[in-house]
Amino acid sequence: MEVKTFVLENTNGLDKISCHSHDPEFLKLIKTLSKKGIPLISLSEKVTYGSGKWELRTTDYVPENYPNAIKLLQISNIDILGKIINTDRDKYIPSELHKRWEVSQVKKGDLIIAITGTLGRIALFNENYEANLNQALGIIRLKQEYEGIKIIPEFIHFYLNSYFALKQFMALGGYRSGQSGLSLEEIGSVYVVLPEEKEQKRILEKIEEMKKKISNEKEMYEGYLHKISKLLDNYTKLDLSNISQTWVIEPEKIFDRIDCYFNSQQLDKIKKIIGKLDKEKFEVIKAKDLNLISSMKKEELEENRIHIFKYVDIGNTEKDLGEIQGYEEDILLNLPSRAKMKSNENDIFIPRPIGSSQGIVKVSHEFNNQIFTTGNIQIRPKNEDEAFLLWTMLKSDILQKQFFYLQSGCSQPEISPNNFEEFVLLPFPKGKIRTEIIMQSKQYYKEALKHKKEIIALENSMIEVFNAEIKRFL
Repeated sequence: MEVKTFVLENTNGLDKISCHSHDPEFLKLIKTLSKKGIPLISLSEKVTYGSGKWELRTTDYVPENYPNAIKLLQISNIDILGKIINTDRDKYIPSELHKRWEVSQVKKGDLIIAITGTLGRIALFNENYEANLNQALGIIRLKQEYEGIKIIPEFIHFYLNSYFALKQFMALGGYRSGQSGLSLEEIGSVYVVLPEEKEQKRILEKIEEMKKKISNEKEMYEGYLHKISKLLDNYTKLDLSNISQTWVIEPEKIFDRIDCYFNSQQLDKIKKIIGKLDKEKFEVIKAKDLNLISSMKKEELEENRIHIFKYVDIGNTEKDLGEIQGYEEDILLNLPSRAKMKSNENDIFIPRPIGSSQGIVKVSHEFNNQIFTTGNIQIRPKNEDEAFLLWTMLKSDILQKQFFYLQSGCSQPEISPNNFEEFVLLPFPKGKIRTEIIMQSKQYYKEALKHKKEIIALENSMIEVFNAEIKRFL
């Protein structure tokens, strides 16, 4: 392993003693950028953030269809490529609060930047609706031009998502001992390379061509994900359309829960659809009859306390294909207290939080005999085919809707192990249908994975092209 060593000399005017801020690679970049670049604050009308949102209470949020509701953007509304996206946890505030927090009202053309947590994640706001920001996001409002050079927001957006800006963001606020964060002064101090307008446009045209290729790959990728999610629904003929949003509950149906989720007409219809399935084609299994795996007991924890494990938390997995994108590795004694679920290859892990329930994991050989968080429900299928079948079933609407309507908890709604075992019904296909679903699921998974890899390759290539273009001006 290469060990990087260097001697710090306090000749750079820096007030930090972090080794990252004095890394020779960073200092060399800053030296170059300070000659050719322009501080971001000089290109901006203002750099500000969504102050005051700490005072928000649960009662301050309103539904999306509330009169004049205003979207409150969060870090989760910015994807990894810097696009504004919708999530299942979007928040809205009344227009009165939006007017009160004028400083963090977003305008078209604003750059929205994460100032804490996922540092440097930046989006260009080109949406056709009003919005405000929570306290984790800041606004960069650009000028029209700088010293006669037109400032194109799309170019600045891409630059601030590039190596040249990210290296600065990380050195400025990414390695703090507590939670990483950027001050407004630090954001404004980031050097930006600003070519002439025609050069900005030329680079953007080059990038736009690559974005089109990425978009085409994403369309195919998402198409296969959709096919996977609809496999079981198509065979069960699940149809949840034309269901009234208001209904009357008969007294005998109410026992210990009176909430609208548990008594939803959609949940009731799903149960009826499952109950009417042809028993020669489907076997309906109650979740409690699956091979559910409990977390390690005290004796097993003690026995493995100094064994080194890879530990997978819910945040380490992605929702589309349930791929594991990271893990912590240490002896069990040093891992979080929730690290108690020991895996086998082909085990299925269902994230309990409702916002993550699509991220079903089918354990690969690499994570055999490793540790997962108790924030999952763990099932052990008999073999790989059964694992693929179960993985596909759990991603279908007929199961996901059950998870949603059986949720419990206020601060973090989840499908609890008790609700899962007691109420969830799984229509396992038999015979020919079973074989077809397994075969199609494997095929769709393979195709989706192929397109995902191509997307990653194209994105990396796009970044390399942009970096090479910027280097021409240094």
